[in-house]
Amino acid sequence: MSLAADYLAALDANLDAVIAHETPQLRAAAALIAEALREGHRAYEYLAGHLMPYESAVGRRGRHDLLLPLAENETDRLQPGDVLVMTHQYGVLERYVDVAIAAKERGARIIAIAPPSDPAKIIRTHPTQTWVGDYAEIAIDTHIPEGDVALAGKEGHHTHLAEVPPNEYGVPLFPGACPTSGVIQALVHWMLVCAVAERRAR
Repeated sequence: MSLAADYLAALDANLDAVIAHETPQLRAAAALIAEALREGHRAYEYLAGHLMPYESAVGRRGRHDLLLPLAENETDRLQPGDVLVMTHQYGVLERYVDVAIAAKERGARIIAIAPPSDPAKIIRTHPTQTWVGDYAEIAIDTHIPEGDVALAGKEGHHTHLAEVPPNEYGVPLFPGACPTSGVIQALVHWMLVCAVAERRAR
């Protein structure tokens, strides 16, 4: 099987895990957003990670208008009862957690799209040692593979691995490529948009 086919198979397995385990959370998230909009509140999105900034770019052709884009320095726009959808590869970076904390303090209801990564393997850089899911009303696990690597190097194909420093999350930079997080986040994001639109139409 080619590497491209291997990557597609990894994506299929990843998506299967999301559908098998996260459908209730997706439905609950759609209901939360639809209810908030119906009651006159607003729904925002702060999307980070692979692909997501492009999915939410202002002026992007085909961009939906259900979730308003929110920059990390714009949390003062949030009002009690508003909803904030947040995506990230791991949801552990300090600036990302700061957005979740600020949103929570302003009374926003948070939906997180990120994996609840093991803190022993993924460094939580915020002083509180929390991740965005700790502040979320609903957390949707993306079930990405360890290290967000779909195609890992095989034993014997590398040397001096111990000399290679870890990345910003503390994940060792072992040989491998092709993350699934961006594709899965985008799929979950658009599934959520579809589910909200369907509820609004009803």
